[in-house]
Amino acid sequence: MIRQLSIEALDEVLLVPRVIVAVPVSHFAKKLALGLVKDCDDLDYFEGLVLSLTSLNGDIPFTLTTHRGNAKGETTISLPITFGTANAIAAVFGRIADELGIDSKLVVWRQDSDDPPRKFAQNIKSRA
Repeated sequence: MIRQLSIEALDEVLLVPRVIVAVPVSHFAKKLALGLVKDCDDLDYFEGLVLSLTSLNGDIPFTLTTHRGNAKGETTISLPITFGTANAIAAVFGRIADELGIDSKLVVWRQDSDDPPRKFAQNIKSRA
C-alpha cells in the first residue's frame, strides 16, 4: 500500500535518486488523487509527491519528483540511502512499480550497482 507523507517526514531521511521513468509526475498525482508538492531542495525547484510504501519491516519513504531542467515527462524515484544494494533497490522499485502500474519498458534508468561502502556515504552526509 502507498500513502502520502508530509514533506517534513523526510527531515531525517537521506533520499537518493535510484530510478527514472518516462512518466510525468503529474500522472502519478492524478492516479493517486494527490496534489503535487512544489518546493526547492539542494538541487533546484521541484514538484513531486512524498510517499510511503508499506512493508513488513516498516514503512519505506520515497519521492517521485521532477526537477526544473529534467527531461520533459520523466520522473525520478528516490529511495532512502539505506537501500544501497542493487538487489534492495530492484526489490523496492518492483513493489512501487506494481502499486503504481509502471511498466518495465518505461524505465529510462535504474541503479544497477551497489552503493559505495556505507562509511563513504556517511562521510558525504556529514559534509552536507
